[in-house]
Amino acid sequence: MGDALFDTDHQLLPGDWDLPVAIRSRLGHTVGRQRIMQADGHLLVIVHRVPGPEDDQRTGCLVWRDATGRWRSVDGPEGRVALRELIDEYEAGLSALDERIEEPIPLDGHFEILERLAPILRAARHVHSTLQQARDACPNDRSLIDLRDLAYAVERRAELLSGDARFALDRALARSSHAHTMASRDGAEAAERLNRLAAVFLPMGTAAALLGMNVPSGLEGLRPPWPFVLILAIGLVVGLVLSRRIHRPAQDASIPPAPDGT
Repeated sequence: MGDALFDTDHQLLPGDWDLPVAIRSRLGHTVGRQRIMQADGHLLVIVHRVPGPEDDQRTGCLVWRDATGRWRSVDGPEGRVALRELIDEYEAGLSALDERIEEPIPLDGHFEILERLAPILRAARHVHSTLQQARDACPNDRSLIDLRDLAYAVERRAELLSGDARFALDRALARSSHAHTMASRDGAEAAERLNRLAAVFLPMGTAAALLGMNVPSGLEGLRPPWPFVLILAIGLVVGLVLSRRIHRPAQDASIPPAPDGT
């Protein structure tokens, strides 16, 4: 298969579309940017379908209004129906992202939403601009007014959703930063308690190690292995108590937990 940029057999428009040469000569083998082409009473509208975050090339929706006012589309439906279905696709995509924002999601999920939303917002903005140009080119076709207004509503919703997504990300980042700060403070306080405990027992441990103390304790009369078991049990209990004391969490009610789990 050849490159579409140089493949003369690849055509964006059906061969039975009787478009003026002035329009066909301006159309290449790829969709290109969103725009309109107008000549001799004919109007060609080129808009993009809902883009994905990793799409390198845009998929187009091409709609033709001939000089008699008849609408057609490359995809099959009547041209205005195809444009309305395209706008509905944008609405569905934004609704899905809106539901995700309202759900408790991890921090990485907010970045994924913004990555998905950014190309949709850009494309929706250009869809609205293109339909406004189509409206100006065909002022007597009132159906373009409704399509333009629907496209504006999609663009506006995408802008508001982008703001909500950024606010949700900022809130998640703030809570994550607060959690890390509290964890660091707890670790510093635990280290300080451990240092104090070590400072108390360091002289005794050093003296016992240097002098090799063997002080009678009263446990010599017990039969093995009970002295070892008794000392081990007492050591474990004391160790657990000290561990809970050293690593007790800091009490801070300045920022309450998030109700949505983020």
